[in-house]
Amino acid sequence: MRAAGSGAFAASAGAPFSMKELGLLVTRYANTGARIKDLRGPGGGRLWVENSGGSDLFEKALTAWGFQWSAKRAAWYYPDKQ
Repeated sequence: MRAAGSGAFAASAGAPFSMKELGLLVTRYANTGARIKDLRGPGGGRLWVENSGGSDLFEKALTAWGFQWSAKRAAWYYPDKQ
């Protein structure tokens, strides 16, 4: 797992956000349990954002960037083309 908002890892090609922007958004909601879980690697995987507290503004920002909700994992993911 990669560090949240470290800026060392790039967002997916064509993503409408940078990892720095995502890190700043998540930092604003860290008190609600928000965190980045970057499970991407050579064998695949997804960029996940967990947020146990929930916030309409946080969810709207993620949705605007193309993130989708996974009820199974109770987290947001960016749907990279794999």
